[in-house]
Amino acid sequence: MRHTEELATDISLYSTYERLTKNLFFKNINPNNHHYYKLLQNLSKTEIAKLLGTIRHVIERHLRIFREKNIIQNKRKNISIRDIYKLLEESENLLMSYSR
Repeated sequence: MRHTEELATDISLYSTYERLTKNLFFKNINPNNHHYYKLLQNLSKTEIAKLLGTIRHVIERHLRIFREKNIIQNKRKNISIRDIYKLLEESENLLMSYSR
C-alpha cells in the first residue's frame, strides 16, 4: 500500500527522468558500504518501467541519456554507476529546480 502511495505521489509530481534519477541515486545506495551501489539489478526494462509507473520505451530513452552522459553503464539487466558525481549533480539539479 505504501509503495502505491509513493508511486502516485511521484507520478503526479515528477517526470519519468526525475523518478529514474531518484531511484538510481536516493533509493539504491547501500548506506553500510560507500563503495557498493545496489541499483536496479536483475530487473528488465519493463519491470523498471512498472516500478516507476511508465512504459519500457520511456525507460530505455532515459537510460540511453544517462549512458551518453557517461553516468551509468547498462549491460542487460544490470545497471552500474560510472560517475557518481555526475549522478549527484543530476540529482542536485532536480532538487534546485523545485526549490525555485
